[in-house]
Amino acid sequence: MPTISTRDGTQIYYKDWGSGQPVVFSHGWPLNSDAWESQMYAVASAGFRAIGHDRRGHGRSSQPWNGNDMDTYADDLAELIEALDLRDVVLIGHSTGGGEVTRYVGRYGTDRVAKVVLVGAVPPLMVQTPENPGPRLYSSAQCRHSWCRLRKILAAFRSACSTDCARRHLRIDRNFIGTWPPGRFSDSIVRELMSHPERSRASGIKA
Repeated sequence: MPTISTRDGTQIYYKDWGSGQPVVFSHGWPLNSDAWESQMYAVASAGFRAIGHDRRGHGRSSQPWNGNDMDTYADDLAELIEALDLRDVVLIGHSTGGGEVTRYVGRYGTDRVAKVVLVGAVPPLMVQTPENPGPRLYSSAQCRHSWCRLRKILAAFRSACSTDCARRHLRIDRNFIGTWPPGRFSDSIVRELMSHPERSRASGIKA
């Protein structure tokens, strides 16, 4: 099973398919790199090098107590890119993965990056501000209240919330994942949420 070891000893699992210009996929919370499997197959089949990793605390990567924050996610991505000596990279991020990708660019620049693609990502900003006045956005106080409430609910009702979260993602079976058999993607969400240690699951929401 291919992994890299980060500076703090965390093992980061990754898939590396095909050859050509590298395309790195960063998954959303609470998933793993399997969420991108169909897209990775299509990209590798089209003559690119498709790479997807399981973020720390997710999937087949280590479940460390510390480092479940956006800065460390970006640092892990940087270590993966450097370990594989990737250049002219296309970075694709969904949900939390979009935050990871943009934080990587903010911390490490674009020397190794050709393009960035954000797919239903948390950036550029989920919070309503004078510069970002979208009518469907929330105030910072509302966001803090909502995410804190979600963390408490997940802690209290882990199994039921895992199943409900999967049901809410059923539309992704049809529209986002596309070729996955019905229910397979939602089943993977339940398994992933149930396998998360409490620390990384709650910290992942906070990140």
